[in-house]
Amino acid sequence: MFYAITHNRNFYDTNTQKKTDRSCSASKKINQEASREKSIRHGHPSTLHSWWARRPLAACRAVLFAQLVEDPSSDPAFRRPDGTVDEERAALKRKELFNLIEELVKWENPNNESMINKARAEIARCVASRKIELGELKKETIIFGPDEGKEHPAGHISNQGLTAYEMKLMRCRPEVVNHFLAKYAPP
Repeated sequence: MFYAITHNRNFYDTNTQKKTDRSCSASKKINQEASREKSIRHGHPSTLHSWWARRPLAACRAVLFAQLVEDPSSDPAFRRPDGTVDEERAALKRKELFNLIEELVKWENPNNESMINKARAEIARCVASRKIELGELKKETIIFGPDEGKEHPAGHISNQGLTAYEMKLMRCRPEVVNHFLAKYAPP
């Protein structure tokens, strides 16, 4: 998979949804952070024991996140009404995802709560989008609170950040995102 990211090649040869790692252009930053991480000698797990095939955590974080997030070209949210991909919007979202990957791989950011919340929100957006597309979840479904599972009386945009569609639009608070992922995409 890392080869696929660094060499911008398709690692899988299946008809599954296109993942972000298949079209990742953030490989230069990932490689820089992985090299930098290998030279850190204080506060890094590698200082405890030297093992023969150490993998940089930066590259692992990048690959895992990229596998969990769909490429905008395969996300139904970035399609026009005629079914074609809106390349302009998809390119903007892809650039945003690559910037997020570049921030995630930095040694200083694994404990950065706002960065983790952004990454979790992106993952939840992809899960919500896919569940809505497959009909497993209605747009109007309340996903958090005492009325969870019911349809919101105001429709799919409640302006409260509680419906599945609002999760797809990334308008939910971090606690709603965490609850949604625990219920609809358990580890």
